[in-house]
Amino acid sequence: MAERRNEFREEDKIRVLLWCARHCCLCGKLAGVGIEVAHLDPKDPKVSDIGNAIPLCFDCHAAIGHYNASHPRGRKYSIPELQARRDQIYEEHTRHLVAPVTYRIFQAGTALSPACFEIMNVGDTWPVRARVRVNLIQGARDFGPPNTAGHYDGSYLCDAKRKAQVMQDQVKARFDQAKREADAKITALQGQLKQARDRQKAKIEKRIAEVKADLVARHAKLQEAGRLAKEALAV
Repeated sequence: MAERRNEFREEDKIRVLLWCARHCCLCGKLAGVGIEVAHLDPKDPKVSDIGNAIPLCFDCHAAIGHYNASHPRGRKYSIPELQARRDQIYEEHTRHLVAPVTYRIFQAGTALSPACFEIMNVGDTWPVRARVRVNLIQGARDFGPPNTAGHYDGSYLCDAKRKAQVMQDQVKARFDQAKREADAKITALQGQLKQARDRQKAKIEKRIAEVKADLVARHAKLQEAGRLAKEALAV
């Protein structure tokens, strides 16, 4: 008997029933033979795609279709809500089948070479769902998952290095400005010192020492700010 055009493939039905272990993907109860592979969105252009499938018990299948929009009572099940609930059930009944795997990729030099990995089912069991999360990490800085169509182009690291360089340049510029101001004050005070009387010289010398000490303190603070910025960007 030929399958209907909007019907799921038999192998896809088997997959989703295995992923949920024949539990309803709405109420979560074990349905056994009383389960159906329903369509999340009957109007979806890819109506028969496995991503549009949701295993439901008879009661829940009826419930999601019995909402009267012209006389609303309660709240209708939305497609995103059903998708999220379905994925929760899939996760609950498949997480024990795939052991967690941690990868650390080390690269030498500045060039970013391609990094790939493959997950294979080496047994004769039915396929299961596997969720893979990839994060880009450099030092203590977590840049999160790549968002460039699944490929990382190096822009995150380049941007971080650029920001670090800008901060270092700003620190240097601020210190140079502070040094120029301090030098000008010291020059002026030294001019006053030459013409001052003995009892005024001690006050002027004290003021010169204070200006020099202030410059040293400001330099230390700016260096610390630059160090913290560099650590924050982990470059």
